[in-house]
Amino acid sequence: MILLRAFKDDIIDGRIRLSIFLGLANLLPDLYVCGYIRPFFWWAAGVKIDVFGSSFIRKNVWVDVPSKLEIGHHFHVNRGTVISAHGGIKIGDHVTLSFLNGLHTIDHSAEKPVVLKIAPIVIGDNSIIYSHSIILPGVTIGKNVVIGTGVSVFFDVPDNSKVLVNKPRVI
Repeated sequence: MILLRAFKDDIIDGRIRLSIFLGLANLLPDLYVCGYIRPFFWWAAGVKIDVFGSSFIRKNVWVDVPSKLEIGHHFHVNRGTVISAHGGIKIGDHVTLSFLNGLHTIDHSAEKPVVLKIAPIVIGDNSIIYSHSIILPGVTIGKNVVIGTGVSVFFDVPDNSKVLVNKPRVI
C-alpha cells in the first residue's frame, strides 16, 4: 500500500516529470543563450511561467513542487538557487534572484521529522534578492524591494524597502 501511494504521488504530483525536465534544463551548458531556453523546460516541468516573457534562468537552479510556482515576466535567477514551493510561491514581474538563494515554504522540526509550517511566499514586482539570502515560509515581499546579501527574511517587507544585514559583531 505504501509503495502504491508513493508511486501515485510521483505520477500525480509530477515528480517524474519534474526530474526529467529540470534535469534536462540543468544539463544545458551555462551559455547565455541557454538561459533563455530553460524557461521552456521549467514550463514543461509544471511551473506557471510565460516562456515568451524574456525570463532568464541560469544553470543549477532547483525547484521542488513546480506546479505551485507562479512566475511573472522578465524573471532572472542565478546559479545555486533552491525554490521549495510546497506552500506555493508567486513571483512578480522584473524580479531578480542572485546566486545561492533559498525560497522555502515549508518548515521542519529539528527534533522530529514533522512539518511545523507550510505557508506561501509572495514576491512583488521589481524586487531584487541578492546572494545567500533565505526567504522563509509565509513572507510577503512588496514591490520595489531590495533584500541584501545574506539576509534571512522571516517577516513581511513593505513596498519600496531595503532589508540589509547589520554590521557583524562579536557577542
